[in-house]
Amino acid sequence: MRNPLFIFSYYEDIWLDLDLLPVKRADIMTIVTPQLTRPVDLSHSRVWTTFGNVKRTNVWHKIAHSLKFYLLLPVLLFRYPFFLFIAPPYFHFLAMPVLWAFRKEVYTIAGDPYSEISKEQLWQASPGRKLLRKILYPAYLSTEYIGIKFNRKVFAVTKYVYNKYLPWTRVELARNGGPLEKIDKLPVTRATKEPYLFYVGGLVKWRGIDLLLKAFSIVKERYAKPLKLVIVGGTKEEFDNYPELKKMDNKDIVITGWLPPEKAWSYLKGAKIAVMPNRDTILSRAISSAKVFEYISAEIPQVCTDSGDHAELVRMLDVGMVTGEQPRQIAEAILSLLNNPKQYAAFRKNCRERKHKIDRKVLREPIRRTMHAVVRKHD
Repeated sequence: MRNPLFIFSYYEDIWLDLDLLPVKRADIMTIVTPQLTRPVDLSHSRVWTTFGNVKRTNVWHKIAHSLKFYLLLPVLLFRYPFFLFIAPPYFHFLAMPVLWAFRKEVYTIAGDPYSEISKEQLWQASPGRKLLRKILYPAYLSTEYIGIKFNRKVFAVTKYVYNKYLPWTRVELARNGGPLEKIDKLPVTRATKEPYLFYVGGLVKWRGIDLLLKAFSIVKERYAKPLKLVIVGGTKEEFDNYPELKKMDNKDIVITGWLPPEKAWSYLKGAKIAVMPNRDTILSRAISSAKVFEYISAEIPQVCTDSGDHAELVRMLDVGMVTGEQPRQIAEAILSLLNNPKQYAAFRKNCRERKHKIDRKVLREPIRRTMHAVVRKHD
């Protein structure tokens, strides 16, 4: 019996959600060779891979991947009644009216809305690239609209995405969630022998890394005990386009570069406080950051700025301090946690007792429930 569901993805990490999807009744077309991070039985699935062992894809890989999809579309229309796209909607938008015309049920797990980059004043790129993005924004928006409009349902990772797509089609919130099982099994590893603050992620301006450096400098002036700042992340391009990071030349700041997730999470489990210093910009609110979920999963109290869904979750679960984006405000929140053991212990206890609420399987349940119900309709 043919599988009724066709899953299509541009993302390298599609495999993060495969254990939640009805893969025994699905065939899959992905951009790179499967990198299974959780046990998934693909023996019942046909898997098309456009590129073999490419580690990191770019826009040209995605265009080639979409062209392959268009070439296969006549066959796909014949074989599959249900389609799930784990993808931004820009490249395959021309297929959506066709799928609708042939009465196919289409669903999308919508990632971060990349079209919003053109609105982000702090996006680190050359003037030429910024200008090109602005010129192309109407095209981004129109293809995004067509790519979303013909869906039976879209799953949004943030409230920003939810509110953006709600006028166009049916939308359900399905945040990314935290890898509780994986983090629970990891050992606690100290990145430094001294207590340390911890940040993991991209070193981009809207994420406020320069604000964190200034805040850390204030903390060091007022905190009498040894303390380090550990930063996991950073590429050459990010450093080149972020001159403020030259101030990182400090013996109390440890920059590890990018690490495998398991090693980064082990260092996180050894931290005193985790920090998320985002500026309150459009990308901070549009993009679902993994940090807040990882910090709670690791049971580490955090300080985050009031700049998106992450702040709402920290408040709701009472697992850290939400503060303004000014360096002094971030520093005051950090010092409050360092100097108030009772408050710190309460936040850590809340992380331990409430982290199940942000478990990936809990927050992604709308996807699992819907797609399994879709496949059952064909039985």
